[in-house]
Amino acid sequence: MSLPTPIGFFQFDNLLRNRIPFLLLKQASADVESMFGPMERSHVRNFSLPLEQMDLPAAQAALADRQAQKDSPVVVLCENGKASLALAQKLSEQGYLNVYYVLEGLRGLNSSEN
Repeated sequence: MSLPTPIGFFQFDNLLRNRIPFLLLKQASADVESMFGPMERSHVRNFSLPLEQMDLPAAQAALADRQAQKDSPVVVLCENGKASLALAQKLSEQGYLNVYYVLEGLRGLNSSEN
């Protein structure tokens, strides 16, 4: 089993600016799009999977809808990072190999961009 990897603002920003494909499991209320320019917003929209519940069944259903493979890169984002870490750990336990979570969640992204 691989462990989820934490990422911060600069790694997340790099994914967007370089148009690296990944699936973003994000808390539905987390407005990450407004933090970035038009090209990055488009990338976020293309890969976002908003979750009403930050739990394993909701995440697995969203990933299945996108036909994600166990080796697909998945980034998990919530408001404060706690639910992201928990969900990322559960996905790793289920055999997902490239799971990342945003340190301190949206709050961490907001504080780092300034």
